[in-house]
Amino acid sequence: MAEARWSFLSVALEGRADLPSSAALAEGGRIQTSLLIGTLVPCYRYGFLGACALLSAGAEEATSEGLPVTKHVVSPYAALGARALLELPLGQVLALVVAADLRAPVVQTTLTVNDASQIWVTPPVSGTVSAGLAVRIP
Repeated sequence: MAEARWSFLSVALEGRADLPSSAALAEGGRIQTSLLIGTLVPCYRYGFLGACALLSAGAEEATSEGLPVTKHVVSPYAALGARALLELPLGQVLALVVAADLRAPVVQTTLTVNDASQIWVTPPVSGTVSAGLAVRIP
């Protein structure tokens, strides 16, 4: 993440890679998905609090395993969202940052079996909560 900050405003660029995760399917077999995105994060800041917009773009990958026909789909991912954040200084250089994000994809990926039965669709909304340390460079 890289961020530029002014009095009440900031703009950050972030990268995110979700490692592949899998789940069992009702039809048998498994589905595995992963996500690789970049996000533009403009924020309004007031004291320790911040309210941000999230503009994300990247690629989503989904693969079915253990079915009569194995499917592998890589599709564009675009999402809009919002972030609430709390930044608590831990001295002159370090700060603890806690954030809660909500994203809604603009593009949905659908994985089907035999061109009829949907086995997986991009969730309509996703959320994350994160905590980390920020290092300020004067």
